[in-house]
Amino acid sequence: MLLRCISFMPQLESLEIAFTFPVPNRDVGRQLTHTPNTTHITLPNLRLFWFRGVSAYLEAVVCRITTPRLENLQIGLFKQLTFSVPHLPQFTNTIENLRFDNAVIVFKDK
Repeated sequence: MLLRCISFMPQLESLEIAFTFPVPNRDVGRQLTHTPNTTHITLPNLRLFWFRGVSAYLEAVVCRITTPRLENLQIGLFKQLTFSVPHLPQFTNTIENLRFDNAVIVFKDK
């Protein structure tokens, strides 16, 4: 539903998606397999993409969007024993002039 809504917002410059509690990956995966495949979306003006949640939801978004002018990418994945993000490299490869000034990886015990 979210992707369907943002497909009508080509002028969108900032997209922030955050979940306040984790959903087990097996539940997410099951839901996504029953979700009809949506059309690929290009967001030509998106400059900031900020995501906090589980990797399965991140993957569901990044495999369906292209953001050629993205300048700021922030991802936080939480409360998972394993992280699988096979579509994330493909997503970043579509960004023109992608440059990382820094990268931070933090592992917390809580």
